[in-house]
Amino acid sequence: TTIALVDSTLPHTPPPEPKKGGVVMDVAAGQLPNAKDEKALVSALRSWIASQGVRDISVGDLGKFFDAHEAFKLKKWPGGGIKKAVKNSGELLKWYKATAASPAPRIGLGDTAIPSITSTDLCDSLKQWLLSTNRSQVNMSELLKFYECYPQFKNVRFDTETGVLIDKTEGKGSGIKKCLEGYTSLRWCPDQGHGARIELVRNPVEHDLVRALHAWLLSHDKTEIGADELEPFWATRDDKPSGPELKKLCENSSLLTWVSDETMRISINVPVASDSRGYLMHCDDRTESECLRRSLLGCGRHVLKSTKGSQLQNIKSGDRMYLYNIRQGKVRGPFIAIGEAGLNLVDGAFGGHFDFHVRVAKPGSTPPVVWAHGIGERKPPIGPWEPPFAPVPQSDRPRTPRSSVS
Repeated sequence: TTIALVDSTLPHTPPPEPKKGGVVMDVAAGQLPNAKDEKALVSALRSWIASQGVRDISVGDLGKFFDAHEAFKLKKWPGGGIKKAVKNSGELLKWYKATAASPAPRIGLGDTAIPSITSTDLCDSLKQWLLSTNRSQVNMSELLKFYECYPQFKNVRFDTETGVLIDKTEGKGSGIKKCLEGYTSLRWCPDQGHGARIELVRNPVEHDLVRALHAWLLSHDKTEIGADELEPFWATRDDKPSGPELKKLCENSSLLTWVSDETMRISINVPVASDSRGYLMHCDDRTESECLRRSLLGCGRHVLKSTKGSQLQNIKSGDRMYLYNIRQGKVRGPFIAIGEAGLNLVDGAFGGHFDFHVRVAKPGSTPPVVWAHGIGERKPPIGPWEPPFAPVPQSDRPRTPRSSVS
């Protein structure tokens, strides 16, 4: 028996229309369930990528996104998959094709080029992590804890001969040892029976200009400054290094940090106290930008009447501060407190609405996300707080409260 095809065509059976609650949905008219809406998908994916502290992810990482957002756990959206949703997102997300350096396609934030990570970025972040966790050293076997705080370095490698960023699939080793050469705030300690480790150099030899600039910033009540705003300081000195020379001095200093090439800003480093405690304050999208711009955290004095809020009066220089954005559900930090907290330390800050202040030093232009609010989790209150993965220092004992603010 034979079956002949007429005009080489097969009869077409249209696919069933999507339904919701027994009601036929008109896909062409855009009547999609919220979880299948491309805009909702893009918004959730963009927020999730940012919460990981990275600029882009491999499509292989999407399983983690789906675990956090089960409503989007679909193979296809009507009219196309995630690739189509990303390409239709305008400037919100960008689809990067697979390359020799990245065998799988990647999804990035925005339409700008993804910045390359340098060995100095790694060293600066590792130094900040050691300071913020009250460590003087870390064994190579313990670096996973560092990568949890700075996931952008988790899957990168540096050439063991040159220290230049290379494809992570080439060769062996992370290249961290090479990165540490010439970085005076950290040193490599070879394996002597307990594994290789990296030590923090607490007191590197500081350049006279660095010490003078650090003292000048503190005397002018500043925690950071733009390189183009230093003319009043240069007027007090006979020497004025070039931009690259000033950057190098800051990178090798324990007193100052070169924030980034893009912003050309310098911030001061404040040592973490030996009995450092962690504290958390709230913000929203509007006040977060002011917090970062002013290097100042704040809340209303009425918060001090609560049990946890009253402990903010115990904040002292060297304590670790965290900032929780109640709109985004993300905590950034740690910032390091500069001096004690108090009322109206900066006149006019936050429009006068949040008048209990603490000045802070930032670990960079945009401090990393150290915790994200999960489904069903309670919003952390203002007051003492530690990231879930961070060990509480052994010396972390309750302090005797200072007199209450009326």
